[in-house]
Amino acid sequence: MAYHRITGIITADSYWRFSTKQLQKDLLAAESNDNISAHLLHVSSGGGEAWYLDQLAATIRQLEKPVHSFIERVCGSAAYYIASQSDFISASTDYDLVGCIGTMTSLMDLQPMFEKWGVKFIEEYATKSDLKNKKYLDLLHGNPDQYIKEELDPLRDKFVDDVKLCREEIAELPEDHPVLRGETYYANKSIKNGLIDVVESFAAAIHRVHDAGTSYSTRVANRKQALQIFNNTI
Repeated sequence: MAYHRITGIITADSYWRFSTKQLQKDLLAAESNDNISAHLLHVSSGGGEAWYLDQLAATIRQLEKPVHSFIERVCGSAAYYIASQSDFISASTDYDLVGCIGTMTSLMDLQPMFEKWGVKFIEEYATKSDLKNKKYLDLLHGNPDQYIKEELDPLRDKFVDDVKLCREEIAELPEDHPVLRGETYYANKSIKNGLIDVVESFAAAIHRVHDAGTSYSTRVANRKQALQIFNNTI
């Protein structure tokens, strides 16, 4: 079994925080290792960077070996995006927080503070560069419509689509259901909403992954044996 820890703020590419790119590499390395028969994702994260999550999700879906996610304390937003691609999801207690499906952005405008200190800001654009940074400046100045429509909405829709690919109960929910609008739930309610499958101890999760890995290894061995018999008879 390969153990993959998902904790803290999620980033795409970082040496000191969790990295989706590094997890992708680790998953593929474990997948190609004949001594490993299953993957365990140990999740404790409220989310983070949205970029590259779709690529990681596609990688997880393509893995042949079983993938189990075990949640401890919290699994929200980007972390749930990752966990949702597993074959099975469990949580450690009834009060682990799960969900927060959706996208958002947060920023601070410090310019007024610096201007009060006497700092002068100068920013000019070429005549035919009138759209350069426009949607971001509009967001900063209280007009977020274009940014929401062109930046946040597509990321949210891809997030939901990928979750629905792997979570049948969620795929059947109406579009206006709170689960699909960013609500979070304790684990005991998350089972009813299809966000997770069961609440169990870490030891029970280990046994579950071990059994799934053993079953996978047996299937692989039987398939190889059947192919060998077939090749020997033709």
